[in-house]
Amino acid sequence: MKMLKYVPGKERIHVNHHGNLVLNSYHEFKPDHPGAEAVTRANEVLDRHLEHLIVDPEHRQLIKDWMAHQVQNTGQLIEWLPFIMGCRGDGKSILFQIVECSVGKGNAKIVNKGIGSDFQDWAVGSAVTCFEELVVDAKQSKSVANSLKVYITQSTIPINSKGEKETNVPNHTNYIAFSNEDDGISIAHGDRRWFVLHTRFFWS
Repeated sequence: MKMLKYVPGKERIHVNHHGNLVLNSYHEFKPDHPGAEAVTRANEVLDRHLEHLIVDPEHRQLIKDWMAHQVQNTGQLIEWLPFIMGCRGDGKSILFQIVECSVGKGNAKIVNKGIGSDFQDWAVGSAVTCFEELVVDAKQSKSVANSLKVYITQSTIPINSKGEKETNVPNHTNYIAFSNEDDGISIAHGDRRWFVLHTRFFWS
């Protein structure tokens, strides 16, 4: 059987553990390596932007580590996601844009609709997915948060596409979420899948 899958770290054409021939839709991004001076400068700019957004230095470092993981270990699950709440125009979405440019635009995408639907096409085909403006209807908020758990942490996930039979596929996607609202989604107390942060501008 031949199939098309998104599998970072595997050859373009390979045989999976079920003996199926797989055409891999993942394309490794290989940008030109900048010089040491440019790397130092970029790191300084990122540090300043994180300081602009986030008060706690430990939280800033954790976000920076999360970003580095996406580049250094593309497609390897980290099993939690940053959820950053702020105000419009504070620059929080720039964090995803940096990751997108670092892993390649074909390996990152923005999802703003569909996470509460019966279809999960949004959950495949990228190494990093951003919920750019996470606001879920209050009636669905708890059920959507519960349904997202498997996509955040599990190595194999169910995908139901319109008009097709539900299938289980390897999960290679990490997530980051942003919101301008304080009630974007209902997260259970103590849920370690979500690292919730507020930008320094959230309450101003």
